[in-house]
Amino acid sequence: MKKLCFALALAGLFSGAFAAAPANENAEKVVHEGALLIVTPQKPPRGLAGTEWVKHWGLAGHAGIENGKIAMKEGVIYGYMVFPSKTPRKITVTVKASAGADKKKAVLDGYFSTCVREAGNRKPFSHDKKTKFGPFPLEQEEKEYKVEFDQAAFEQGYLYIGGKNLVISFIRVVSAPAPAADKAK
Repeated sequence: MKKLCFALALAGLFSGAFAAAPANENAEKVVHEGALLIVTPQKPPRGLAGTEWVKHWGLAGHAGIENGKIAMKEGVIYGYMVFPSKTPRKITVTVKASAGADKKKAVLDGYFSTCVREAGNRKPFSHDKKTKFGPFPLEQEEKEYKVEFDQAAFEQGYLYIGGKNLVISFIRVVSAPAPAADKAK
């Protein structure tokens, strides 16, 4: 538990991720560009198998880089999502993942851990709201998983993606204007 708390405390040092361009011009990138930018960190995260890791992502668990992808035995990767907005938004998370090579049961899941902090609010970040997604059972063939969340005005926080025995090749997080309320109701 101390290791996980320590890892979560270190999450504030990470501000980015790997992502592709937004799907439409009204969307904003939530995570920084980087498309699985593999680096050799000066101080590798605990639980890292090998010497390379994905820039701007933390690790709580056991994972490594294999063939340019994150191969995770168990745990989560996490990064701070740069998405505070003055208006409600729709967050879309896309993850491409498959089961690991060892033929054990493979699962993908994750969550956003957020709080609402209006501009000028000096209160420190806290994990007030947890919005989960998954679990998605994984197969050997890579598939794309997409989930959407409603984001409140001034909501900010961390994205955690993980599970057991999985390989992650791609993550995209996009924040777009929330659809207008249906006026016919």
